[in-house]
Formats: sequence, C-alpha cells, structure tokens
Amino acid sequence: MMTTTNPIRWGLAGARRGVATIAVACLALAACDESDASSEASDVADEGDTVDAAGPQADAGANPDADGGAEAPRKRCRVISEVRNEIGNPAFFFFTYDAEGVLERATKGPLKQYEAEILTSLDVGHDLVRESAQPRVELKMRYDAKIRSTSLAKPTRSNLDLIMGTTPMPNAYTYEYEYDTKDRLVRVSEYTPDNENDSEGDVVIKYDDKDNVVRLEHALVRGPNAPGEIMVTVVKGYDDKPTPYALVPNYRFALTGLKHRWNEADLEGFVTALSKNNPLEIVDARDTAAERTRTMTYEYNESGYPTRRTNAIVAPQSSKQYTDEFSYECE
Repeated sequence: MMTTTNPIRWGLAGARRGVATIAVACLALAACDESDASSEASDVADEGDTVDAAGPQADAGANPDADGGAEAPRKRCRVISEVRNEIGNPAFFFFTYDAEGVLERATKGPLKQYEAEILTSLDVGHDLVRESAQPRVELKMRYDAKIRSTSLAKPTRSNLDLIMGTTPMPNAYTYEYEYDTKDRLVRVSEYTPDNENDSEGDVVIKYDDKDNVVRLEHALVRGPNAPGEIMVTVVKGYDDKPTPYALVPNYRFALTGLKHRWNEADLEGFVTALSKNNPLEIVDARDTAAERTRTMTYEYNESGYPTRRTNAIVAPQSSKQYTDEFSYECE
C-alpha cells in the first residue's frame, strides 16, 4: 500500500486553476539555455539489465527497531511532487507513473497565482511532444533505445526535431552518449547537422567509487571556435541518502529538459540525475570570471529520502537562498 509523506502545503490547486489544456515547452538541451524541454524514446528496445527501481540507495540509513535493536525495513518512496520556493522563479512539478512504476508524465507550472498560468507537460513514450501557444513550440526527442521501461536504458544517439511557430526544424540537434563498464554515462556530444558554422561541444563526466558525479568538463571540440578552453564543474561531497528520484527508472533520460540539461546554467539537476546520493556542494567554474558555488543541506523522511533541500548560491555579483520540497508515495 502506498502512503504519502510530506504533503505540499502550498496552494498548488490554485496555481493550476484555469490552466488551458495546452502542453507548453521550450527548446531542449542546448537549443535554449534558459528553457524547459522534453525528450522521448524510439521503438527500439534496449534489452539491458533490469533496473532496480529503488537503486543502490534503498538500504541507506535503516531505522533501529525499538524493541530488539534490529534494523526495521525502510519503505521505498517514489517522488510524486516537488515545489521550488525560489523568489522570482517559483514552480511546482508533478510526476505520474504507469502500472509498472515507470514515469509516464511530468508537469510543471508556476506557483504565483497572479501570473499567466502556463502548464508545461512532458509525456514519456515513443515520442515526446510539447506545444506552446506563445510562441508555439513542438519538440520530439527520439532515442535509439526505449527509455519508458523498467530495463536500464543506454541510448547511444538521439535526434531533436523542432517546430518553432510555423517553422519546422527537423533534426536540429543530434546527441551521442557514451558509457563506462558500470553503465554510467561518461560523455555527451552535441552536433548541429544543418549548421556548418556552429561550434559543437562535449561534456565529459567523472565519478567516484560510490557512483556519484565528481567532475564535469565542458569544451567546444568541433567547429570554428574549437578547440575551446575546458570549463570545469566540481562536486564537493555527498550525503549517504537516496536522491528524490531513486525510484524513477531511467530518470537520467526521461526528464531531460524539464528538470535537467547537461549544458544549462545550473547543473544541480544534471548532477543529481546521474548520482546515487545527494550533492552537498557544486562549484561551477565554466565562467572563470564568475565562479558560482551552490551548497545544499537536506531534511529527510524516515526512509532517508529528502523532504526539504535548502540551497545557497553565491556568485561574484550576487547571492540567493531558497528551498525545494519533495512529496512521496511510500510502500
């Protein structure tokens, strides 16, 4: 039986009131740096290992039994909602799953009820399509492996098709993916097949022996501005608890764009999506003149999943602090 923990205390129903039945989106991955996006799988199934949906985090921090001192079993918790309480950029996220526990839809919307209420939705299936009325944007990200699956997805390639307004942009971006012997994503390469004058980049991902990202290296490696300077992001420390998305199979690909991109301004989402545990500090030195440090502290439920994350971000000319809150169904 599923039980809900940490219910959201904000007026999310009010935030959604009057929302038109339009799926809203922006460009995925490098298509626009400050946008949301979507991705979806092709018909080709990956017959890889079955994903342990709870991941290796499931046993972290078991509770001692009050009677005999034995460890009581931890519940497995699946994230169902998330609230970002950031001044000027608040948002909510909802996640829904199919009968097998595989993510089938994610929605995102603003918390401010007095703003124009636009709901962004992402559907996970064979093709992901999202539309926006202002301006209308339609996206399809096609992977060469099935990501809506309980099996571990390891696509080697994806293609992004766009329609911006009335202008179609088929195969606007191509992405290639590489893995190590532990099936961890270690390289993402971006290509723009129809733009010969565009500079194309790679990101190289490095892990520690606990399957947590410790370093990202970004560089332009193709095109007129290549080779470019290697820009580095370093992750300094993790807790020993599961991430909020530990029970979401193939989360690293299923939400690309809506919640994380490998080249966006804030890399926390990408780092968390690829890691076993929750990051504590991220130092982003991609812009050497404006190094950016993000520190994170957490509160947890009885099963060890984060219910509240406090983020402190410090840059040379600015600083801010805000919280994220997570709600789960546990069994």
